[in-house]
This record gives sequence, C-alpha cells and structure tokens, in this order.
Amino acid sequence: MPEIVKPFYNPGPGDIIKDAMKELGWNREDLAEILGISLKSVNLILNNRQRITPEIKDMIPADLIMG
Repeated sequence: MPEIVKPFYNPGPGDIIKDAMKELGWNREDLAEILGISLKSVNLILNNRQRITPEIKDMIPADLIMG
C-alpha cells in the first residue's frame, strides 16, 4: 500500500502569533490595544492578509513571538 503524503503547511506570521496569543490567554482586542493599532489591522495580520511592518514587529512583545 502506498504511503500517504500530506501537503507541506508553512504557517504565516499570523498563525504563529495566534498560537502564542492562545497560550497567553490574549484576545484580538488585547493585541490591538498593546500594539496601538486597529482591530481591523490585527484581524488582517492574524489572517495573514496584511504584512507585519518593521514598526509593528518592534511593538510586538518578545514573549508573544518567542513563547
């Protein structure tokens, strides 16, 4: 029987941030407040539809990215 190969999944930055937020018990509103950006921008970032600018990257707490 042939081996079933699953397609490769490359998570975007939004996926990584969502996982970290879940571990910390944060919601989207919390992140928007911490970053000082709109909830709409947070949603776009978390859904990998908006790039993370260098300015936003610098505002993201290290424990959110590093786990």
